[in-house]
Amino acid sequence: MRTLVILFCFSFIINLRTYTQVNDSTDIIIDFIEQMPIFPGGFDSIWCFIESNFRYDIINADPQSIMYVVKFVIDSSGVARDFNIIATIPNIVINHHIDNLKRLEILRVLELMPNWEPARQLDKKISCWYTIPIRTPYTEFNCKQFKDKGNIEYRPDSLAQFKIGKGKTNQERVNNFLYNNVVWPTGYECTGRVSIKCIVEKSGQLTNFKFVQRLCPEFDMEALRIVKMMPNWHPALKNNKPVRSIVIIPILFRLQ
Repeated sequence: MRTLVILFCFSFIINLRTYTQVNDSTDIIIDFIEQMPIFPGGFDSIWCFIESNFRYDIINADPQSIMYVVKFVIDSSGVARDFNIIATIPNIVINHHIDNLKRLEILRVLELMPNWEPARQLDKKISCWYTIPIRTPYTEFNCKQFKDKGNIEYRPDSLAQFKIGKGKTNQERVNNFLYNNVVWPTGYECTGRVSIKCIVEKSGQLTNFKFVQRLCPEFDMEALRIVKMMPNWHPALKNNKPVRSIVIIPILFRLQ
């Protein structure tokens, strides 16, 4: 854990060189940021989000210890984008196939992140670079915010799955259920994403609903209503036994 903390502090030092776009061809380099970007819920919530979404059968598929350093932009609207793995420590990889799968999984999870509170300079929102180190196999967890952390399995052998409805993947089935049941709040024009975190109990029931990302009050409540009406999931398994696990469900409200 000490290595991880040191590296994360180093990532903040890296981020002191910030790029804010002035136009399509010119960037201004700012050498000091008055206020760094803030993840919804604070620093610990970054790890709560990441650790809740990883597929550990992929992340921990290879016993070789590798640190992946991911760099991305948090733009002036708070959107995290332009994800890129800029380094691995060590840079010698034994199993290239698994390495590629782990890279895709890390990027997949980070690209799900909700909007941040953007960095500020002279009281103006600006874009900046941000770096996160991810060590695999992932065995030391950083999330401290879940009330029932001691009873939550963060590294199940198989993840909780929503098996109802059409769709080849879990996300497709979840999306189909959400979009087939959504009722667009009338009289409001609000587009974007609402993300809700909940526990999948051993029975498969969803409980402990909390907002990770909000949009507008009416749309927040509609998203919560849909998630709460979801039928039971198939719970995560550890040693062939059902365990409690965390899922984060994003609901996208977008006019076609």
